[in-house]
Amino acid sequence: MKKVIAATLLIFMFSSLSYGAVSEDSSIYVRQDVFDAKTEALFERLHGEITTLSAKIDNNFEKLSAKIDANFATLSGRIDALSGRIDGMDYKIDVLQTVVYWGLGILSFLVASFVLAPIVGGIVQNLRKPSFTIDDVKKLISEAQLSRTPQI
Repeated sequence: MKKVIAATLLIFMFSSLSYGAVSEDSSIYVRQDVFDAKTEALFERLHGEITTLSAKIDNNFEKLSAKIDANFATLSGRIDALSGRIDGMDYKIDVLQTVVYWGLGILSFLVASFVLAPIVGGIVQNLRKPSFTIDDVKKLISEAQLSRTPQI
């Protein structure tokens, strides 16, 4: 009896597994020419959609390219104007730098002349003074007269 139950279970088990691969209506079979025709129609439809999508992408790409070119031309003009303004600013900065350097140089010259003026004035006055004064000459004459007198 065990063998019969085991055989029945195996038959039911395998028969239910085979139904998983079969469609509900087992009488429908597709012929090769119908399958090829449907596959060809599907391929043509997909190819048409891909071509349409490619044309849309190309059209959008051309529009975007034209916009980018227009923006680049506008930007190029602005860059040229900005470059001219920057060159003008460079010239003005160079002039300002020169003015500041000259101003600092003149200011340092004035400060140095005020500081050195008394020293230079003293040196000039000493140069203009005679090395021997009248008093020095009188002392020399008196000493000379004293040296001529005989000493007792």
